Amino acid sequence: MATVAQTISDLIGSDMNSTLVTSYEDLINSGFNFIADLIPADSELWSANNLKNSSASGSDSGFVINNETFKRKVILVTRTESGGIARAAQEITYEDYLTGQDTTSIFYHGRSTTLPVYTYLPTGALIISPSIGTGDSRIVYYFDYIVSAISTLTSNQLFLGHDADDVATTNLDGKGFPEKAFFSGCIKSAINLMQAKISNAAQDDEDMELIQILQAQGLSLEKLLQGELTALRLPDKIIGVPNDTQWNYRISKTTPS
Repeated sequence: MATVAQTISDLIGSDMNSTLVTSYEDLINSGFNFIADLIPADSELWSANNLKNSSASGSDSGFVINNETFKRKVILVTRTESGGIARAAQEITYEDYLTGQDTTSIFYHGRSTTLPVYTYLPTGALIISPSIGTGDSRIVYYFDYIVSAISTLTSNQLFLGHDADDVATTNLDGKGFPEKAFFSGCIKSAINLMQAKISNAAQDDEDMELIQILQAQGLSLEKLLQGELTALRLPDKIIGVPNDTQWNYRISKTTPS
């Protein structure tokens, strides 16, 4: 099974490495993180079983998704009542969350245990409503954006969270990256590296014909990526919070218990 580096070499040439482009690993990470952002949280490409997760019970001060050392993409949030009934929470905007805190509003979510919601506070923490009380619990399944070098990993190793020696690594960022999107990640990484190669060639006053060849190769990669995204039924731009109007309508038809 080919590694990230081997796949990129097949796409843009064996000379592509950290010697040619000093930010080689960073540009690869950027490519894979870009694809991860394109994949909607509710896509079947994600598998909760292979994602990292964080659980809390009894009380919950908020799950931090962004700080100076890591950034995370939340895939699934579940809230389990003391009776054992688990439900998936729906993401809403922070503005709708604030509106729903009004106990006199039809959008009040503080007691809607059958339709739990979550949002992100300005501090970068995830908060779920209704809040977690005695006997309740929540689980957040998330993807850690990639910051470590992954060029030596295969699609399966990245998905499972294994290192290059196939040893399970609990804290490996990128764990759970969808195997079916691996090639898309490699293509986007190759596009990033090709752009760096073109920039270097221009700064080194390389022959214009060579630069045009590189640019044509870059365009070819863009078309290849678009084909992959279409095959995976992925958008070509990042999608934000799902339609809040639908959530508001559902909440308005629900009588708080």
